[in-house]
Amino acid sequence: SQVEIRAGDALAVARALAPGSFDIVFLDPPYGAGLLEPALAEVRPLLAPGGLIYAEADAPLTEEVLQPLRLRAVRAQRAGRVCFHLLSPE
Repeated sequence: SQVEIRAGDALAVARALAPGSFDIVFLDPPYGAGLLEPALAEVRPLLAPGGLIYAEADAPLTEEVLQPLRLRAVRAQRAGRVCFHLLSPE
């Protein structure tokens, strides 16, 4: 009863969700598809106070990407070919 699965376009689904309703959001879009930044912008408003975003990418997220989204990296590392980031709203 605490999990709901929705199928569909992830960005459209995110737009339909209630702001501030998630403690954590997991993002792992297809690499090279240009979807990570739009996804970050869509899910940031979904975070409850103290909420976090876990995002995977093929390269580290830079301040140039995070600053306009008002996000900061709490932790970021590389595991093999995957860069993972734990992001918090500023």
